[in-house]
Amino acid sequence: AESETKTLFEILYAQRARGVSIIYISHRLEEIFYLADKISVLKDGKYQGTFDAKSLTKDALIQKMVGRTLKAMRKGSAKTEEVVLRAKNLNSKKFSNISFQLNKGEIVGFAGLVGAGRTEIARAIFGLEHITSGEITFNNAEFMPKHPAEAIRKGFAFVTEERKRLGLFPEMSIQDNIVVACLDSAMPGGIYNRGTANKLASGSKSKLKIAANSIQQRVVNLSGGNQQKVMLAKWLLTSPEVLIVDEPTHGIDIGAKYEVYEILKSLAAEGKSIIMISSELPELIGLCDRIIVLKKGTIAGEVSGEDMTEENIMTLAT
Repeated sequence: AESETKTLFEILYAQRARGVSIIYISHRLEEIFYLADKISVLKDGKYQGTFDAKSLTKDALIQKMVGRTLKAMRKGSAKTEEVVLRAKNLNSKKFSNISFQLNKGEIVGFAGLVGAGRTEIARAIFGLEHITSGEITFNNAEFMPKHPAEAIRKGFAFVTEERKRLGLFPEMSIQDNIVVACLDSAMPGGIYNRGTANKLASGSKSKLKIAANSIQQRVVNLSGGNQQKVMLAKWLLTSPEVLIVDEPTHGIDIGAKYEVYEILKSLAAEGKSIIMISSELPELIGLCDRIIVLKKGTIAGEVSGEDMTEENIMTLAT
């Protein structure tokens, strides 16, 4: 949270004032520029150099980190007029009176402070939280999931924020992690076929550009960005119509972030509908068609177009 981050920075400044030398490691560039006097850059395990913080721009630092200039997030929209999902007056112990719609090819963002109810609403739509009242319509038919298996069969997928604890089996292989949510595809005749699973996983590895020596490599040995791609690959194999992504770039480096952005935009262009939860406002603004802002379990407002600014979002959230 912002207040805790501020406290951490105050402690670090106090330690520096006492003469303590500090090595600060972070993917968050804003923090690096705010705190550091000098910045050392590593890429793929190799030292790229040390630079005076005042002499570096954000774009120059990114280029040194990823070895190339990153394209800006595309602003084009793939949204159509077809409504895929409609929620009306949803209530639970953790949120109340939630109403919104999601169109085909649309990316809708959920913004808000920690504890605002963003993840709880997503979990409820996926059958992980109990909805006490309200209605959900999916493809013009009533839908109230009681279990994630039911949601998956209908065409929903949920990329959790907690990939190591809830999203992946870290000690298992890339192949096993990718096919686990869609085992039927790897079981022609009802028997698990490793050749079929290998083919499915290899296709996903190539499509999402997962950097690994082999699909038999254990997920625990991958970088955070590649672990995130494995989790995305797992759910994309189920061919979902609605993809829910919770903090999709949490804990991954800047280069991998932009690769995830491109994947999400490509999925929307293919006609997938996406609900995106993120605490990073620039990525919501850069990717989403609309942003729904939550506060204390209710919808505080919605912004779109030129109104999608960090100031407007934070005003609603607070």
